[in-house]
Amino acid sequence: MLYGGVEVTGSQIDGRIELTGLDYQRERGFQPSLLWRRRVAAGECWETVDRGRHADTRREMVLAEDPGEPHNYGTYCITPLFDEQLLTDFVLQPDNARGHAGRFYRVGLGGFLFMFFVPGARLSEIGEEFFIQENGGWLVPMQDGWSIGFLREDAKRVFGK
Repeated sequence: MLYGGVEVTGSQIDGRIELTGLDYQRERGFQPSLLWRRRVAAGECWETVDRGRHADTRREMVLAEDPGEPHNYGTYCITPLFDEQLLTDFVLQPDNARGHAGRFYRVGLGGFLFMFFVPGARLSEIGEEFFIQENGGWLVPMQDGWSIGFLREDAKRVFGK
């Protein structure tokens, strides 16, 4: 999705990656597919992915080519760094969790952690600036992976710590 004739640029600034030039509509259609593809996958490790009524609503938005507002089914992405390195082979079994803003789904893929928020789960205005924006910008914070509790145990296995 990052290709397709549109030049996408990225810069590392103040502990985050700033992407510009993304096609908002295409990217907003692509992001949920990261979760949906895992929802229909066979196997025990994928059974925690059940979006219930949200699957149909989001599918209808995609079919109608309606990307929605940035906060409507927003996707927050972070780059967890372990010992200051990006683990590009990092894959995390999809799951769901409830945080201070409500329910969200998590998927780790290619070294990035994607969190998909469902309606009713609104972040603060500051938090929502980290969703892809209609102008094609997307801020992706980098964070020490060891400080993320649920990632720490998986990372210990990978690093043998």
